[in-house]
Amino acid sequence: MFDREKFRYDSVNHIGYYNGKIVPSVTQLVNILYPLDDDIPESRLKSAAEKGTQMHSKLEDINQMFVENNYGFYGNMKDAIDYVGDTLISKEEKDYVSILQAFQLEPHSFEQLVFLLDENANLICYGHYDLVAKGKADISFDDEPLFIEDHLYLLDYKRTSLSNRIKTQLQLNIYKVAYEQMTSNQISGLNELWFNEGVKLLPLKLYEKDYVIELCKRLAKSYVERN
Repeated sequence: MFDREKFRYDSVNHIGYYNGKIVPSVTQLVNILYPLDDDIPESRLKSAAEKGTQMHSKLEDINQMFVENNYGFYGNMKDAIDYVGDTLISKEEKDYVSILQAFQLEPHSFEQLVFLLDENANLICYGHYDLVAKGKADISFDDEPLFIEDHLYLLDYKRTSLSNRIKTQLQLNIYKVAYEQMTSNQISGLNELWFNEGVKLLPLKLYEKDYVIELCKRLAKSYVERN
């Protein structure tokens, strides 16, 4: 049975430990199936990681407005719109608020640590999701529901030159199962927010819970054997 107190994260080496044993992150498992290109220079990877961290921090500030303020969705949205109206605010922040406004999405929680457990409640992996948002209106595209009022959705921020939707799809499905295991909430859909010459919202497919758990068990075994 999983005990949160037995988990420890080494932030210097980016390694998770549970009861003294190495436990992989969601990203590390996904990278086994979809590894980074070996031809990409280390300096470029480091620069991309730093820019990604900066973007996440900026978007967290906007999310915090919705979580902390008590003005209701539309009052908080007005504050967010006013905030990004400043000429010093980055284009990514402006684009992000435009997405929240266009699709009527309210940040619900963000950057939270979750744990994926197997059928016996043993820890498989851990990770931090970017955003869980609540739909504030029914939004459809081509007569297909995209967001439903009061339903929760997982979103992941990407700022890569190319969108790897299959990789992000697996990543978010793992977060979905882990989030639902850790809370009493259900996730109704998954979306990638791809920041590249503007921002695009890319809907992703949902996988069956049992498939996600079995796949991650195999990937975790492979990760531990490699490390």
